[in-house]
Amino acid sequence: MSDSSASVANNSIPSPTQPATGSVWAVLLVQALNAFGDNLVKLLIIGVALGVAADTAIGKEMQVYLAIVFSLPYILFAPIAGYLSDRFSKQKIILWTQVSQLFCYLGFIAALWSRAGETSLWWCLVFFFGLAVQAAIFSPAKSGIMKELVGSDGLGRVNGLLQMFMMVGILSGIGAGGEIYKQLRDRGFDAWDAGLYPIIGCAVLALFQIVASLVTRRTPGYPELHYRHSIWWEHLHQLGGAFRQRSIGLAVSGMVFFWFMSYSVGTIMVGLGKDLHPGSDANATAEVSRMSAIIGVGVMLGGLLGGWICRKKIELGVVPVAGLGIAGGLIAAWLLPLQGPSVYVALGVVGLAGGIFLVPLSSFVQDRAAADERARILSSANLLDCLIGGVGGNVLVWIMIKLGVSSQAQLGVIGIISLAAAFYISRIVPKDMVRFLCLLIVRSIYRVKPVDASRVPATGGVLLLPNHVSYVDALVLSAACERPVRFVIWDVLYRVWWMNGFLRIFGTVPISATRAKDAIRTVTEALQEGEVVCLFPEGSLTRTGELGELQKGFELILRQARTPAVPVWLDGLWGSIFSWKDGRVFTKWPKKLRYPVVVKFGPVLEPREATTDRVLTELKTMRDGGNEAP
Repeated sequence: MSDSSASVANNSIPSPTQPATGSVWAVLLVQALNAFGDNLVKLLIIGVALGVAADTAIGKEMQVYLAIVFSLPYILFAPIAGYLSDRFSKQKIILWTQVSQLFCYLGFIAALWSRAGETSLWWCLVFFFGLAVQAAIFSPAKSGIMKELVGSDGLGRVNGLLQMFMMVGILSGIGAGGEIYKQLRDRGFDAWDAGLYPIIGCAVLALFQIVASLVTRRTPGYPELHYRHSIWWEHLHQLGGAFRQRSIGLAVSGMVFFWFMSYSVGTIMVGLGKDLHPGSDANATAEVSRMSAIIGVGVMLGGLLGGWICRKKIELGVVPVAGLGIAGGLIAAWLLPLQGPSVYVALGVVGLAGGIFLVPLSSFVQDRAAADERARILSSANLLDCLIGGVGGNVLVWIMIKLGVSSQAQLGVIGIISLAAAFYISRIVPKDMVRFLCLLIVRSIYRVKPVDASRVPATGGVLLLPNHVSYVDALVLSAACERPVRFVIWDVLYRVWWMNGFLRIFGTVPISATRAKDAIRTVTEALQEGEVVCLFPEGSLTRTGELGELQKGFELILRQARTPAVPVWLDGLWGSIFSWKDGRVFTKWPKKLRYPVVVKFGPVLEPREATTDRVLTELKTMRDGGNEAP
């Protein structure tokens, strides 16, 4: 997965020629209302159980029962859910699932209307299982349809919106469920009616979901995928499809961790509500809504931020950083006093980091998966999400409850597990993580403006030939180029102990000044493998700010590699603390933060065109174009 932030060559659907903005918003609306209904019903059923059966097993542990029941369909029906969305138009699947949700609401209404004590609660669990079946089939369809509506380029942004709308639905459903239940109870309604009337409202909203599904653009199905009975039990085969490509398998594993954390924390919050308001079903339910809403708002904002970070390319380097944020927030919520605003702030951090964490992973899986198996891979991810995340997370919480572990200490256990997961992820994607952090630092110091960055070919090997002004040229160029860049570095730097690991993580290309033929072969091989390689043709930093003499070695490299070159002019770095202006480096004060720098990309030169004279001419032309720094 370490090479994944590159522009990915994949089995992609071309970007749609006709805009599908209306369909995207329709799916987002359906997603939000679907999540709203599921979570509102969940909170209402917990409230009803506390109100009418608080002394029974189903009343005391309803939150665990609901969590496990909601997870089971993702496990039992994962293969058929993926098959349906790959075989039929995903728009049709979305429509069918919304009709099914309406019938589930009617079942809840009948169960609560009957007021049959624990029997009604058991029937509510049955219909909640039906909601979960609907959600399990809906999930791969609504995620898989996005690439068919926007293509590869819009996936990062759309996934941020998809996650935001999902969290808007979740937090508003949880918030409305707890608050409406409390308000109705305070006004004298009994527990049955306090649960019944809001679900009638959900049934009305389901009609809007059906209309939105009808106006969504019809997407293609794949009729060549024939049904066979074995699909119902092909769980292991489907999981094998998700892990056939190691990079996709690792991304799916990261998504599974996120849902493990989410399911666990969601169940723990019910215990926190009981601890804070013992003996009051209304106040405990409202407290769960409040905490869930805080986390939900954090996830929503994190999803938007994650979408912004991935707006140009999928940045897996942010994943371990966000993972550390999840762990830090959970551990803080464990150690801070339960009474007071500090725990709320910590839970908000968990949500924010979680939202950022999920966007690049889900975007990567959608982008890398082949078009005719994308839904099945997403469904297998749902299978693992619920098997390990839903069932595993809730079973862990149930065990901790039985062992007498306090709800706040349970957050600490999940936080420690999250910390271990973050460190593990950082070992899988060290290059992406270090690159992300370095570019974050660079962008906080410099305001980098790329000019004609689209001239760099989207795929295949290409040699970048920039002027060499400062010790941060490589990072500035990386911030401006849309593809990951490998830099040619003298091998003597690898002997410096504190630089060795850093250079290897960045995938630099080592060359030796004493072994010219080996150096040429090393760079040539990297270009032939389709890499973007940067070589500074001046050979050393300028000490005067002027363009120095170009070495001819790159000419032979290009002819052997048979790949193009792109001259690059770095404008605005002379005078920075990392340059040799005034004969000093690192000892000058910066002129200002967010210092403007322009990176100009020249025309693509074929190997025979890229002579030292031609490259020098192009560099001077860009230089003489003036400083375009904003």
